[in-house]
Amino acid sequence: MDYLKMIVLLSTLLLPTAGHGSELVQSMDGTGKGLLVSCKGLVQNYIDGNKTGSDIEYGFCAGFIKAMTQLMAVSHGYNTSYCFPKEMTTGQAAHISLNYLKAHPQTQNYPAFYAVMSSMEEAFPCKG
Repeated sequence: MDYLKMIVLLSTLLLPTAGHGSELVQSMDGTGKGLLVSCKGLVQNYIDGNKTGSDIEYGFCAGFIKAMTQLMAVSHGYNTSYCFPKEMTTGQAAHISLNYLKAHPQTQNYPAFYAVMSSMEEAFPCKG
């Protein structure tokens, strides 16, 4: 890929975040704290109807949570520490992860995937 194409691609990806505060950048840093920042607005918007974040944050949170829960569902045969209900939505999973991050602040320093996995294992343990 030549440099001009790379610059155009990076500009397209980064331009929508221009003008947003450091909180938006923090929300995409891959940590539990970043996930907390991006999911807080998504959950508040859907539960309270109070838009507190940007569409970019909502998309980051929803996309990350959806990808993690799908990965966990596919790998369930290898890990039986969680059993998802069939009707769980991405919004519900985001709410569960957000509550977990608030209840276990030490996980905010870990990679975001750890918080999602741990929150799902706590919320949906397999019975029997």
